Amino acid sequence: MSGGVGLRLPAVAALALFALAAAAGAAAQDGGSCTAPLKTNDATKPYCYVPGTISSESQQFLSKSAVKGASDVSTASAAQALRERFGAGKGQIWKTSDSGSYFSSVSNGTLGGVPVVTATPQGFNPGGAGKDRVLVYLHGGAYVVGSCSLMWAMPGTVAKLLGVREACIDYRLAPEHPFPAGLDDVVSAYRELLKTYPAKNIALLGDSAGGGLTLALLLRLKREGLPQPAAAALYSPWSELTKSGDTQTTLTGVDPVLQYELSLQGPALAYVGGDSSKLTDPLVSPLRADFSVGSVGQLPPILIQVGLRDTFLSDCVRLYRKLRDAGQPVELSPWEGMWHVFEAYDVPEARSANEEAAAFLRRHLGL
Repeated sequence: MSGGVGLRLPAVAALALFALAAAAGAAAQDGGSCTAPLKTNDATKPYCYVPGTISSESQQFLSKSAVKGASDVSTASAAQALRERFGAGKGQIWKTSDSGSYFSSVSNGTLGGVPVVTATPQGFNPGGAGKDRVLVYLHGGAYVVGSCSLMWAMPGTVAKLLGVREACIDYRLAPEHPFPAGLDDVVSAYRELLKTYPAKNIALLGDSAGGGLTLALLLRLKREGLPQPAAAALYSPWSELTKSGDTQTTLTGVDPVLQYELSLQGPALAYVGGDSSKLTDPLVSPLRADFSVGSVGQLPPILIQVGLRDTFLSDCVRLYRKLRDAGQPVELSPWEGMWHVFEAYDVPEARSANEEAAAFLRRHLGL
């Protein structure tokens, strides 16, 4: 036997296993059901299971967390009420914190007519290598909530580790401003940013919807004739707005943060102005894009982080494989027992993941 480690069964045993498999297949075709569950006393409820392979802080979070109620964004007033609850810390899925925990100065301005929050991290060296680099952050929030004034933890941690300034783009949100308004904002801000920073000195960071928007930006840059940034780090990117990935179903309830029908279905429709046919547009669901170099050009190196409990897990794996098979530079980093955008929480795994992302971006920024 050659080609590495392998396993070879005796012929009789192999035939026996083949016969069992064939019989099982026949039973399924004759009306059999899926694999029978364990007896009640032996079964583990996946919704309540807390693995011992993760930090005690993460175990505590999982033991106390569950998906909240449905997100009503059917009207502008309902969406605004949701944003107010989010900002007040009620029902939000990301931890918020004060900017002073990460930045020494924060200023509000515009780039290409788009509101932007620019921040300088603590310990920033104005004479160091990071002075002419910038981290562009696109926040998550299912395209309906979130803002640069709330979501400091992830970009603050990464910018501080990199020693570079951060520019958070406050793109317009649905339902008041459906696709492509938010994407147009990001493209406009990026185009203006190129007047100050060469593309090779710009890194992107996006989580959830912000991760999907980052991918859409990379796709749009080819059409706009604009240069690609140095690299992009994506935290659990929302790359497919329909419920098509396997784990959108199989990890329902196992991910304590997201459930498609409660958390995503309404915002997805709001993002496309109620026109479900647009959900398959590659700029809405980038997983559906043609990532070949001939179609989109050479994309920058991309890091995809995802937790193994995240309902976006299968979509992230599919995205990784599609990018890789198209010849694009991409890395996939799966995290044991972690949930959707765990990087925003105060747990050891989040700190390690942000350090990993910073190291990835540092390498490609030439720092």
